[in-house]
Amino acid sequence: MNVAFLIGKIIFGAYWLIASFNHFTNLSYMSEFAKAKGTPSPKLAVAGTGVILLIADYLPAGRVVPDA
Repeated sequence: MNVAFLIGKIIFGAYWLIASFNHFTNLSYMSEFAKAKGTPSPKLAVAGTGVILLIADYLPAGRVVPDA
């Protein structure tokens, strides 16, 4: 695997991991913002998007691309 490709996967994965971590650590703050925007069930929505971000982190970071 190319070193630059590996570094890119690590940076890309770290971005999504930090974004999902912020959704869970700032749950009350983000829930208040979502509530102000009219989101129904804001805590569930913020937690759900945090889970989606965790999945989005795993899929590209865990995928192995074969050498051509």
